[in-house]
Amino acid sequence: MNRIISKLQFRRSETSATPPEIAGHIDGIRDQDIVGWIHMNGRSEPLTIDLLVDGQEVALTITADDHRSDVEAAGFGDGRHGFHCTMPTTDGYGQPWQDGQSVLIELRLAGTPQTLMQQQITLRSPETDATILDCDGRIEKLTETYLRGWVTNRQNVSQILRADVLINGTFFCKALNDQPRDDLVRQGLSKGAGGVRISLPLRQLGRGTHEVSLQFPDGKLISKTVEVRGDHYRPAPTARIAPADCAVIVPVYNAAEDVAICLERLRAYTPPEVDILFVDDASPDPQIARLLEQARDIPNLRVLRNNHNLGFTGTVNRGMAEVGRKHPILLNSDARVTPNWIAGLLAAARSRPRVATVTPMSDRAGAFSAPELGNDNGLPPGVDEITFARAFRRRALGLYPQVPTGNGFACSFIAPVWMKSVPLMSRHFLAAMAKKTIFVCEQVARVGCI
Repeated sequence: MNRIISKLQFRRSETSATPPEIAGHIDGIRDQDIVGWIHMNGRSEPLTIDLLVDGQEVALTITADDHRSDVEAAGFGDGRHGFHCTMPTTDGYGQPWQDGQSVLIELRLAGTPQTLMQQQITLRSPETDATILDCDGRIEKLTETYLRGWVTNRQNVSQILRADVLINGTFFCKALNDQPRDDLVRQGLSKGAGGVRISLPLRQLGRGTHEVSLQFPDGKLISKTVEVRGDHYRPAPTARIAPADCAVIVPVYNAAEDVAICLERLRAYTPPEVDILFVDDASPDPQIARLLEQARDIPNLRVLRNNHNLGFTGTVNRGMAEVGRKHPILLNSDARVTPNWIAGLLAAARSRPRVATVTPMSDRAGAFSAPELGNDNGLPPGVDEITFARAFRRRALGLYPQVPTGNGFACSFIAPVWMKSVPLMSRHFLAAMAKKTIFVCEQVARVGCI
């Protein structure tokens, strides 16, 4: 049984009662995303929802504003009532989903227990039904800055799909076929959508011939090449950020072995002008107090202890309030920093205007892992973490791609330009990180930061 949720599709079951003022549908799980739409009668604005799978909070405060041409054609305003979010790879007990497993997907009004819609679905692998997908598509226009084309499923021409985009054979991103395409409708290939358009960073990769591919969910691959003639393009950097203007915040709750290594690495590889603040969230393990007391000989380190357990969010907020106007760098107590880690974060932070957060690469940080995505990268025999980090930096191109997410706050730089516009972190914003999932920086985009 394949353990990857992207290899699972679904079979619908019955939907439970939906409030009469709510219209919508949970379409199911498509290529790793939970997809659907929801609309409240008499209200033109999109709803903000929380999404749960078998009672597990998967995504909080989602704005259901994806454009759906089928929803618009059905008479629901401008059709911007769709939603999608990533399906977790495991259940609430950390076990991978199984072929044939039944799960309950539930939509609630954000921040409330009110259920708006729910549906039971049965997961199944593609081997269970070989006719689920039969994709077709074209790359119609390819330049150094964008790709335009289309993707549809012959077995379900109204289906919204995600195709993998590869640059020179390496995965770059996923592209949604949600762009309106009347020409595909006339050819019977679509019910309204199907178009794909994405921005490409080929100028940043430098001159030469680059191959860009679309890999459809059924495995088919189409490719085109483009010649880039100019030199590397890089956004103009902003003013230098001094290490002395930064403060590392480490929330702690038990895990003494991890804390000991974290302290050792911070002592060895953090510039002395960078403040380090450990905030103990009332850890019951007596070893934590001893470790933090022994670390007081580090000149730039301070320790705070909560009188009672505040949880991750409350502890982080206390730390950020304590460091004042400095750039906070949030570091999990199980993270292991390496030489020049502060310099790397600050180089990315000043690489372009209005950077809000920076997430570093790691050997186990989900989408920010190397050499493979995910959390299972083992070090080569005879290579330690310090050597691996140095080798990675030597091979890096020094490019800093703009991404919509960070990873679980294992380590994150936060710029004050964002903190001035967005309040301290809320329970909803950090709830996903308590489960070690990727957090979505929607608030950042809303205030014009990246």
